Amino acid sequence: QKAIDDYSMAIEIDPGDADAYYGRGYDYGEMGEHQKAIDDYSMAIAIDPQFTNAYYNRGYDYDELGEYQKAIDDYSMAIAIDPQNAKAYYNRGYDYKLLGDYEQAIADYRKTLSVSDDPILTSMTEDALKDLVDD
Repeated sequence: QKAIDDYSMAIEIDPGDADAYYGRGYDYGEMGEHQKAIDDYSMAIAIDPQFTNAYYNRGYDYDELGEYQKAIDDYSMAIAIDPQNAKAYYNRGYDYKLLGDYEQAIADYRKTLSVSDDPILTSMTEDALKDLVDD
């Protein structure tokens, strides 16, 4: 809570501080207050429309609320800004799978494998892709 209070004070001092909104949004998300997190990420994005991590994290919080299409839209924005964002491809693929768009899920998982340098993410993606391809 102290961190949230500190970010709130920073926002009072400088309402144009995208990083303060982002930080507070991150902390809200960690506390399970996903709508508050989404609101703060939205403010960060309004201030800085190229804030890749704000799109990515807002997508994650939309996932937590079961709003998968909104999450997909945010992951797509993160990818448009940073085409090497392996986690955004992975999460978008997962959401496509949840929505029954297996072809797009497979494409995103394959893209994750082509851009990821994270062995854990690579392993998770290989497992997810195997499940889809074997079905």
